[in-house]
Amino acid sequence: MTPCFHTTSMHNSGEGRLCRCSRHLTKKSCPSRTHEGPSPPHSHVLTDHRCILLIALGTEAAMAGFRVKYTLATKLVNELVETADEKQLSKTIARYGRVDLLCIDELGYMELDRHGAELMFQVLTEREENKAIAIASNESFGGWTKTFTDPRLCTAIVDRLTFNGTIIETGTDSYRLAHARSKAGRSADT
Repeated sequence: MTPCFHTTSMHNSGEGRLCRCSRHLTKKSCPSRTHEGPSPPHSHVLTDHRCILLIALGTEAAMAGFRVKYTLATKLVNELVETADEKQLSKTIARYGRVDLLCIDELGYMELDRHGAELMFQVLTEREENKAIAIASNESFGGWTKTFTDPRLCTAIVDRLTFNGTIIETGTDSYRLAHARSKAGRSADT
């Protein structure tokens, strides 16, 4: 099995604006709009083809007028855990439920504890069959048991994401590894 990119269908509602930084694709302006030019001030470097595909999908959706939110899987779970501790979980889940497209990147890189996985499940359930979700992962669905350690919860999450969804397999080759090899090859030639 190869890593995959997942997306579900979208319904058009409302007008959206695209922030030039392409990491914050909601109707509001990016909170770090102090930058100019094509290089965003964010520390996340876009070198992974799954990540690039996810951001391109979100960018196109935002340009078409959809409300889009991009987040890393670990950042989403951390935010959910923190708001659960502050008794603000329902507001946070509702906020993630309002955007037309939720882009979750880097799912499968880190193991989630049971509580974090359950909170992510709540967000996915809130969006189920109403709003679109796009996920970039370095793991096939079979490998998600390393991220979601409860097999029943993992099965439920995969079931919700794949029902009426589209799966785009991008292959197993690492862009970073291929780039490093080509750079090393050019150095050896000189």
